[in-house]
Amino acid sequence: MESVGWPSGGTWFYGVVGKAINDPDSNGKTTVQTIADCRAAIGEPDVWVIALGTNDALTYASPSKISTDIQAVLTALGSSARVVWVNVGGDPARDL
Repeated sequence: MESVGWPSGGTWFYGVVGKAINDPDSNGKTTVQTIADCRAAIGEPDVWVIALGTNDALTYASPSKISTDIQAVLTALGSSARVVWVNVGGDPARDL
């Protein structure tokens, strides 16, 4: 990211294996909590890049739970946040 112009101090990453959209992860943190951690560390990002959803689909979380969890994350980000949400997938035979 630095090679295309993002300042090194302006990038913050958080990820754990098997992370669901907003359930507590192996560190006990929800995505809403990690959003607050990011803001405390670097302020408000220009762009939020979120790669969550596949684990929820693969564990057959209900569509209503997935929708509720996504809405909680989007609410925490706020209406003016620029968001790129990638990697939402799972069983193509299932209607999410």
